[in-house]
Amino acid sequence: MKKVTVDINVFISALLGSNNCGKIYDFLKQDRFKLIFSENIFKELIHVLNRESLGLNAEEIKHLLTLTTQKAIFIITSKKVNICRDKKDNKVLECAVGGNADFIVTGDKDLLTLKKFKGILIVNPSEFLKIFKQ
Repeated sequence: MKKVTVDINVFISALLGSNNCGKIYDFLKQDRFKLIFSENIFKELIHVLNRESLGLNAEEIKHLLTLTTQKAIFIITSKKVNICRDKKDNKVLECAVGGNADFIVTGDKDLLTLKKFKGILIVNPSEFLKIFKQ
């Protein structure tokens, strides 16, 4: 089974109605990949989900957090990475490397420009779905 670090922007987009991100969220529900997550990414997810400007209801937030907690393999990142322009993006790379992920799925352009990091493919949601359906 493929191990995947999913950037939080994918989950947020799924809850906001993105079709491709919604499919990835469904794949997680169906155990079609192993989610590799870290405490830092989970904390950021909680923080962003609770932004009033997103207009998410408490039930949607609770469901995503419960699912993430149940399905994810939480890893402790031991190697620091410092290559991203936006320093907050480094934690996604650290998580993926620490969990030996096969993919990083993100909508973040700074991460996507890397294309690959230490053998881990960095793809957007539509690219991931094309690869994953093979």
